[in-house]
Amino acid sequence: MRFALLIMLLCCFRNAEAQKILEIDISHFNKFKKVQLFNNSYIEYKLKGEHTYRIDKMVAINDSMIVFKNDSTIFISQIKSIKLRNASALAKLFGSFFLVGGTGFILLDTFNNIINRQAKIIDERAVIASAALIAASLIIKQFTIKRIRINKYHSLRVLDINYQTLNN
Repeated sequence: MRFALLIMLLCCFRNAEAQKILEIDISHFNKFKKVQLFNNSYIEYKLKGEHTYRIDKMVAINDSMIVFKNDSTIFISQIKSIKLRNASALAKLFGSFFLVGGTGFILLDTFNNIINRQAKIIDERAVIASAALIAASLIIKQFTIKRIRINKYHSLRVLDINYQTLNN
């Protein structure tokens, strides 16, 4: 039964093709790292001559250009820099913990002062402490964003891993 199912699947999917991958090669102090971006993933990029980043969903990757969901295309050579937002789980945990802790601390302190009928409803030390926690959360979030400028140490290339076109 399993063998028949395997044969049937192979016959149905014989025309399947591998997708192309946009790969970022990063070399820094004799360390080499590769980051791969696939179709239907979001990319945050800045074009040459622009000052703001764009966020678009990649629909297709050709040999030298990227096609986005809004039917715009750009050449890979036009990309100036890329933002990667792949933070570690620990950084996400501390960032969210500090954000929730900062907002929760000021709310609990204010609620406690209302219940105890104190003259000052909002305590200045509580505001300073919660502002420090929220600022720490925002700093952690900014430190987890990698901004990669495309130059001789960071390069972009398209990988075609389709075995049928290897000999062409």
